[in-house]
Amino acid sequence: MPISGPPSAIRANAEGWSGSGNNPTIIICERDTQNFCPWAGRPFSFSVACPPIAASCLTGSEPYKLRMTPIKCQATRVFNMQRTLIRWMAAQGYRSFADLDRDGSDRFLAAMAQRPGSKPGKALSAMTLQHYANLLTLLYLQGSKFPEVAIDDPFPGTVPPFVRRDRGWLPYTPDAVAVPLVSAALRLIEQPADEVIALQTQAQVAYDDALARGISQTKAGFVATDAIREFTFSTLSGEESPWHEAPVTSTKQVRYLADRIYDACFVVIAYLVGARVSEILGLQVGCIEQHSSGDGSESFAYLAGRFTRRRVASMAKAHRWVASAPVERAVLVIEQLTARLRAQSGRSELFLVMASTGLVGPAARINLPIVSTIIRRLNDLFAPFIGLPDHEGEPWHLNTHQGRKTFARLSACATAPARMRFRRTSVM
Repeated sequence: MPISGPPSAIRANAEGWSGSGNNPTIIICERDTQNFCPWAGRPFSFSVACPPIAASCLTGSEPYKLRMTPIKCQATRVFNMQRTLIRWMAAQGYRSFADLDRDGSDRFLAAMAQRPGSKPGKALSAMTLQHYANLLTLLYLQGSKFPEVAIDDPFPGTVPPFVRRDRGWLPYTPDAVAVPLVSAALRLIEQPADEVIALQTQAQVAYDDALARGISQTKAGFVATDAIREFTFSTLSGEESPWHEAPVTSTKQVRYLADRIYDACFVVIAYLVGARVSEILGLQVGCIEQHSSGDGSESFAYLAGRFTRRRVASMAKAHRWVASAPVERAVLVIEQLTARLRAQSGRSELFLVMASTGLVGPAARINLPIVSTIIRRLNDLFAPFIGLPDHEGEPWHLNTHQGRKTFARLSACATAPARMRFRRTSVM
């Protein structure tokens, strides 16, 4: 609750701000700010109080932070919202963030709803009001990192515990999930991949031949299924039974197995290279390059692609990643797996997909997948296929960026050069 006393006449205005990377420094004038102190009991300094919180909202782990797109616009917006909140609190007689209770949060949002918007005669938009509500939520969450600015939960019951439920926001895949995930992917891109590619080729040849003889697509599917009826899968070293059950009884099963090998290739590249999803989807045929050492005694493999963070495709920069043997294998597998899609579409990307669930027909719709499709496949299809274990009693939610975060963590990127390599200051 507000503390009785003369309200402060905070007139602090932003003279400007400067920053580098993810560490913005906001420069503030300080005028008549003695009556409001975010850190109660300490002399108030706007330049000290606001930037740590704003920077933490921008660079900390989810759910402590806002999404950074782009960093300067985000830093300016966070600071301006904090300044508005502090001015309102000072006018209401508050002396610190710790005094802001739920009732105060409600009154602040009600006051913001009465402010004029950017258009004459219009109030603030619903989106802007949501930004202010998000600020209160973020301050509440920041309280676990900065107890001095902890406020009451502004919206009880609407901010869920973030230890488990926000598992998709955690900065990396935990070892208990990452190890079996990558191990299963590495297993699949070896002998199983060769067998699935052979299965797909055999079925596709029979399907194409049936279509060439004037058979309908439906009946051609039956012809393809008959052609692969005797196909069997091998028993891998150290295992007691074939890695997959036979026979394959439909063209949909062929596509399903091919898609799981596709997913395995994506996981291997994401977790063993650390590339972003846009960079992986942009990989093209021939992306593995061999470069000799200075004395010519050794040869090193690199994955050649385009660096696309915060860039449109036409502005992407050429980039190379060190490619280990499993990554080379994953690229070889995906090249063979999607060869028919590239031949039919005339495109050169490796990770093409088609909309249908069977074999490639004459009118197949072929394109690159969107991110939500990859996330759905990883969680709803690939994870059950490999028997991915739960984490702390619940299914772990995979996303397309966890591979990069996990690779960064395992690459000992606590050092400054490694952080520069990943363009991050908060990868750990």
